[in-house]
Amino acid sequence: MKNNILTILSSTIILFFVFFYILPYNHDKYHACFVEQEVYVQEIRSRIEKKFIDTPNHAYEKIIYLDTNKNETELVFTSEYKNMYASIGVGDSIIKLKGTLYYTIKSKGTNKSKVYKFYSLCTDHTE
Repeated sequence: MKNNILTILSSTIILFFVFFYILPYNHDKYHACFVEQEVYVQEIRSRIEKKFIDTPNHAYEKIIYLDTNKNETELVFTSEYKNMYASIGVGDSIIKLKGTLYYTIKSKGTNKSKVYKFYSLCTDHTE
């Protein structure tokens, strides 16, 4: 009887640890690498059309720019973009070359450029 209780208790502790610590970590790592790969292959050469905070959608910071086919495309600023959102404005140019994790923002007002890195949580970096 005592052995059964110990077995059940230890099994419960192990399952708790696996489901609440190991699996979420692997999911976050996998998701971060997936997002990094999406950014890595992305190419942008456009002007920022709109800048806004999407209050109904978790208050995400977003911009809208026109892609190469002149379709409105949304860029959501997650924590990996650091302070890039605060430094840009409508009318600024945004350039992101395929095969990098860097964005160049050229200010409409000052005509100066600034480079921003996409900081990924992925430990298996593409760059």
